[in-house]
Amino acid sequence: MLVHQAGVASAGAAGQGVQPGRGRFAGVFPEWVAMSEIADTTIDQYSSQVRRLARDFDHAAPPLPLLLETRRLRDRVTARLRGHMRLDQARDLYLVAAQVCGLLAWQTGNLGNYRAADTHAWTAWMCAEQAGHDGARAWVRATQAMLVGRDGRYTESAQLAEDGLTYASHDSARVFLALFRAKALASTGRHDDASQALDQAETELARVSTPDLLGGTWAITPDRYHSNAADAQVLLEAPERALGEAEQAITLTEATPPGERRIWSAVYAHIYSAHAHLLQGSLDGAAASLRPVLDLPPDIRTAPLLQDLARFRRLLAQPAFAEAPLARDTQDEIETYRCEALPRQITG
Repeated sequence: MLVHQAGVASAGAAGQGVQPGRGRFAGVFPEWVAMSEIADTTIDQYSSQVRRLARDFDHAAPPLPLLLETRRLRDRVTARLRGHMRLDQARDLYLVAAQVCGLLAWQTGNLGNYRAADTHAWTAWMCAEQAGHDGARAWVRATQAMLVGRDGRYTESAQLAEDGLTYASHDSARVFLALFRAKALASTGRHDDASQALDQAETELARVSTPDLLGGTWAITPDRYHSNAADAQVLLEAPERALGEAEQAITLTEATPPGERRIWSAVYAHIYSAHAHLLQGSLDGAAASLRPVLDLPPDIRTAPLLQDLARFRRLLAQPAFAEAPLARDTQDEIETYRCEALPRQITG
């Protein structure tokens, strides 16, 4: 309709001896372009909200209320995207949409709904594309690599991480991508390639030069780096290295003031430490490492946590441990733990 009006205005002006482009629409169009149904402060507020949600998620806030709040923010942002705004505002709003949908992908994945998580992550990717933001592209690829890896699609996870590494990013996104690529490759038995990916993660960590795009969930802090590296070393069947990485993650977490502490790095590090002890044949060491994990309240026992414990249980079932009373007791405790966990409460 705007193009049609422009043509009519120009034709009318030309018929009256007025230069084309000097008609009524020529004055209205610039004004229309400059108009917006959304204020810059509103976008800033949305950006602040998604950063807070990412931080709360990383500090183990109750998952269900956090999920509902994130969905409400997603709905407000997408409703705004249907309105008229300046091009710079549209890019900024699509960036916020990429972040909030990426956060929803993490949250639904933590509840074990990987199908919904994939959909949220795909939406986040489309929004990152619309925003034209390489940093967001890199983080969404990291999110997707994590999700499909958790879903057992290791080759796809490695491919997504590799694609994410093609995008320029000066924050910790590339560290995350290299770590997830290492874990995916190790899970497929490509140990040499996985070791190279771990070396790349260390190199990328030294290159980080800007604050993280979103922070919270989309951030690699030193404790989180060492926790993920411990997982990779377990997958590479290198228990001594895994124990060293896990110990660093736990020490760094405990050195953080309680109000700033991100518990998940230490929680997973305890699991990987337990794995490493079993690889070394130490059932007592494994049980001691696992105790802080088994003491977590049911409402923050997530699906990825249960998956890692299931992997641990498979090691416990090996002939070397299966008949030991401590192994049987630990198996029983993990089963009770699983039945009480949040994903089981939701699915019945």
